[in-house]
Amino acid sequence: MGLTSRSLDALALVSKNVECGVLAEVCWSDDKDYSTGYVVINGVYHRIEPLKKIGDPFGGRAYFVKAENLENIINCLREKAFLVRP
Repeated sequence: MGLTSRSLDALALVSKNVECGVLAEVCWSDDKDYSTGYVVINGVYHRIEPLKKIGDPFGGRAYFVKAENLENIINCLREKAFLVRP
């Protein structure tokens, strides 16, 4: 499929997040030598390159959820085992 190991890791995380009820997510690496990030909306993964400048050591992740589902989402993310197969 032409995916890198970073892309596969991201897709595994995204898959669990969507399964647990996360509505949208934005993520960018804290690796100063990696500038690609992604956005997930409605379960669709979109890579963004570049999302930041090379040399920037800051990264982060933001989840967008419905407040009334927050406790269930947190429990799912912390406790649910999730297997991703290629």
